[in-house]
Amino acid sequence: MLLSVTTSPAWSRSGQESGHPWNPASFGQFCMRMVERYRGRIHAVEVFNEPNLEREWGPFMNPAEYAGMLEWSYYGIKQASPDVMVISAGLAPTQWSAWDVALPDDRFLSELVLLGGLQWADCVGAHFNHGTQSPLVEGGQFEQLVLGYREITGEKKPICLTEFGYAVPRGNGLPQGFEWAVENTAEEQAQWLAEGWQWAEAHPGVLRLVIVWNLNYWSDDPQDSNALYAIWTPRGMMPAYETLREANTWVVSLDR
Repeated sequence: MLLSVTTSPAWSRSGQESGHPWNPASFGQFCMRMVERYRGRIHAVEVFNEPNLEREWGPFMNPAEYAGMLEWSYYGIKQASPDVMVISAGLAPTQWSAWDVALPDDRFLSELVLLGGLQWADCVGAHFNHGTQSPLVEGGQFEQLVLGYREITGEKKPICLTEFGYAVPRGNGLPQGFEWAVENTAEEQAQWLAEGWQWAEAHPGVLRLVIVWNLNYWSDDPQDSNALYAIWTPRGMMPAYETLREANTWVVSLDR
């Protein structure tokens, strides 16, 4: 059971609708109390969500500020329950920079490593949700992200893929910024998700966990990008449901 703390509590922010806290210690205190409350029922905590995006972090994305928040959170979580795994925030795979909009994920992670951030995480969070090809393509999009992160971190910590998904158009157009997914099909989504498990099995020790994005984040809003990844829809399950069930049965059988 993984809890992703995707924003800071309203009382810890300075009037923003969402975003980082004004004081990282307050966020660490919140994480500690949360883990105390659910001790024995959770196994991991992901500290924040995509802090390299302005819409998630707030103005002036700053790896140093996030490093401070991660440090306070790590000590708070471990004080409450030493066995709970702490995962650094999965970064948005941007590879581009725009002032007050986004920072490149590889640059953000590199600065976090230089700041000593790896000592405050048991696993390095990652998001892969911008794909148009199979993870099994050698040197492809998936390998570039995962192995690129491994190179940046010096392979000192495993990667936790807390969002692994492929967007599929819903027939009513695509939200702005998601035009790249126009040719993705439901069948490809199913195949590529299952092949992610094959890649993980072929590269032991690289991925600590993989969480599919997403099960049922459905919306009728044509501009809601989350629904592009949903496996459950009002019309029934996408093909990925059965394919993933078969893939996971195969993975589990390897461990027996």
